[in-house]
Amino acid sequence: FVIWVGGEPDAQVVRSLYLLRAGGFDAAFEKAVARAREDEGEGADSDGRAVSWLLAEIETLDCLDRRMGDGREVYFEPGGYRPVSDFVFPLRPELSKPVRAGL
Repeated sequence: FVIWVGGEPDAQVVRSLYLLRAGGFDAAFEKAVARAREDEGEGADSDGRAVSWLLAEIETLDCLDRRMGDGREVYFEPGGYRPVSDFVFPLRPELSKPVRAGL
Protein backbone atom coordinates (compact mmCIF):
# COMPACT_ATOMS: atom_id res chain seq x y z
CA PHE A 1 0.00 0.00 0.00
CA VAL A 2 0.97 3.61 -0.44
CA ILE A 3 -0.18 6.16 2.11
CA TRP A 4 -0.06 9.59 0.55
CA VAL A 5 -0.79 12.86 2.30
CA GLY A 6 -1.88 15.30 -0.39
CA GLY A 7 0.73 17.92 -1.21
CA GLU A 8 3.62 15.93 0.26
CA PRO A 9 6.45 14.99 -2.12
CA ASP A 10 6.86 11.49 -0.62
CA ALA A 11 4.43 8.70 0.20
CA GLN A 12 4.82 6.04 2.88
CA VAL A 13 4.99 2.46 1.65
CA VAL A 14 3.52 -0.23 3.92
CA ARG A 15 3.13 -3.99 3.56
CA SER A 16 0.13 -6.07 4.55
CA LEU A 17 -0.23 -9.83 4.70
CA TYR A 18 -3.52 -11.51 3.83
CA LEU A 19 -4.34 -15.21 4.10
CA LEU A 20 -6.81 -16.29 1.43
CA ARG A 21 -8.28 -19.57 0.19
CA ALA A 22 -8.31 -19.95 -3.59
CA GLY A 23 -8.39 -22.69 -6.21
CA GLY A 24 -5.17 -21.70 -7.95
CA PHE A 25 -2.62 -18.97 -8.58
CA ASP A 26 -4.75 -16.85 -10.94
CA ALA A 27 -7.78 -17.09 -8.67
CA ALA A 28 -5.62 -16.20 -5.68
CA PHE A 29 -4.24 -13.15 -7.47
CA GLU A 30 -7.73 -11.90 -8.36
CA LYS A 31 -8.91 -12.51 -4.80
CA ALA A 32 -5.84 -10.76 -3.34
CA VAL A 33 -6.43 -7.65 -5.45
CA ALA A 34 -10.14 -7.58 -4.59
CA ARG A 35 -9.54 -8.09 -0.85
CA ALA A 36 -6.78 -5.50 -0.59
CA ARG A 37 -8.84 -2.96 -2.54
CA GLU A 38 -11.42 -3.21 0.28
CA ASP A 39 -8.81 -1.58 2.53
CA GLU A 40 -8.16 1.37 0.23
CA GLY A 41 -9.59 4.64 1.39
CA GLU A 42 -9.42 8.37 1.73
CA GLY A 43 -9.78 10.69 4.65
CA ALA A 44 -8.15 13.57 6.44
CA ASP A 45 -5.29 13.70 8.90
CA SER A 46 -5.31 15.68 12.14
CA ASP A 47 -4.30 18.82 10.18
CA GLY A 48 -7.19 18.43 7.75
CA ARG A 49 -4.98 17.36 4.83
CA ALA A 50 -6.29 14.75 2.42
CA VAL A 51 -4.85 11.27 3.02
CA SER A 52 -5.12 8.41 0.53
CA TRP A 53 -4.46 4.74 1.32
CA LEU A 54 -3.90 3.07 -2.06
CA LEU A 55 -3.03 -0.44 -3.19
CA ALA A 56 0.18 -0.13 -5.22
CA GLU A 57 0.95 -3.75 -6.08
CA ILE A 58 0.75 -7.39 -5.06
CA GLU A 59 4.39 -8.16 -4.22
CA THR A 60 4.22 -11.86 -3.48
CA LEU A 61 1.69 -14.63 -3.79
CA ASP A 62 2.41 -18.03 -2.28
CA CYS A 63 0.55 -21.29 -1.88
CA LEU A 64 0.62 -22.53 1.68
CA ASP A 65 0.24 -26.07 2.93
CA ARG A 66 -3.43 -27.12 3.00
CA ARG A 67 -2.83 -28.49 6.48
CA MET A 68 -1.77 -25.11 7.79
CA GLY A 69 -2.32 -25.10 11.49
CA ASP A 70 -1.30 -23.50 14.74
CA GLY A 71 2.25 -22.18 14.72
CA ARG A 72 2.73 -22.20 10.94
CA GLU A 73 5.08 -19.43 9.81
CA VAL A 74 3.45 -17.42 7.02
CA TYR A 75 5.78 -14.43 6.75
CA PHE A 76 9.49 -13.89 7.13
CA GLU A 77 11.32 -10.62 6.47
CA PRO A 78 15.06 -10.33 7.00
CA GLY A 79 16.07 -7.39 9.14
CA GLY A 80 19.24 -5.38 9.09
CA TYR A 81 22.48 -6.37 10.74
CA ARG A 82 23.29 -5.43 14.34
CA PRO A 83 26.56 -5.77 16.18
CA VAL A 84 26.72 -8.94 18.25
CA SER A 85 27.60 -6.69 21.19
CA ASP A 86 23.97 -5.40 21.10
CA PHE A 87 22.77 -8.78 22.36
CA VAL A 88 22.95 -10.21 25.86
CA PHE A 89 23.79 -13.90 25.88
CA PRO A 90 22.23 -16.25 26.57
CA LEU A 91 19.29 -14.85 24.60
CA ARG A 92 16.02 -14.83 26.60
CA PRO A 93 13.08 -14.42 24.20
CA GLU A 94 10.67 -15.45 26.96
CA LEU A 95 11.35 -12.05 28.56
CA SER A 96 10.13 -10.20 25.46
CA LYS A 97 7.50 -7.50 25.82
CA PRO A 98 5.68 -7.66 22.45
CA VAL A 99 3.34 -4.90 21.33
CA ARG A 100 0.23 -5.27 19.20
CA ALA A 101 0.69 -4.93 15.45
CA GLY A 102 -2.58 -3.04 15.12
CA LEU A 103 -4.57 -5.88 13.57
